[in-house]
Amino acid sequence: MTLIPSALGGHPPEARSLFYAVLSHTLTVCIRDVLNSTSTSTVDLQEQLSSVFALNEVLHRSTSQAVQVLEGRGTTDSQFGRVAQEYVGADPRSRAALDWAIQSALKAVES
Repeated sequence: MTLIPSALGGHPPEARSLFYAVLSHTLTVCIRDVLNSTSTSTVDLQEQLSSVFALNEVLHRSTSQAVQVLEGRGTTDSQFGRVAQEYVGADPRSRAALDWAIQSALKAVES
């Protein structure tokens, strides 16, 4: 799983806010992807809902963090990353989605 690099904290607040804004957007795309998965199994539907719940919680926190870093508050990037990983847990679908979202957000900041 991709961690949020500690070097992100060395960027100005605007760049860090961009990271969290792109992360939030990408997580929205991931949630839609999970919801568009076709399944008829009750177990699969429960797994889908679990993934949506986990990704939505990270999305919620990421949106808040995007604003808070501009205000000079919020958690550190590494703390945010640990909390995000706790929410997705061992679910491979959620972990892959979070990894892709983090990579996309990092690319936006590095461009």
